[in-house]
Amino acid sequence: MSVDAPGVPTCSRSNEPALPGQRVRAQFYSRDVGAPANLNLTDAIEFYLEP
Repeated sequence: MSVDAPGVPTCSRSNEPALPGQRVRAQFYSRDVGAPANLNLTDAIEFYLEP
């Protein structure tokens, strides 16, 4: 699911609209010059979209 573009969130694999009941798994990736590997990756989260 992609939410970095304006409009309706879409599934990154198929570009179809995200639907209620759909399972979403996500992590946040960011660049950080001060970090040992120059990047950060959060713990994962899993949730279901509700209407």
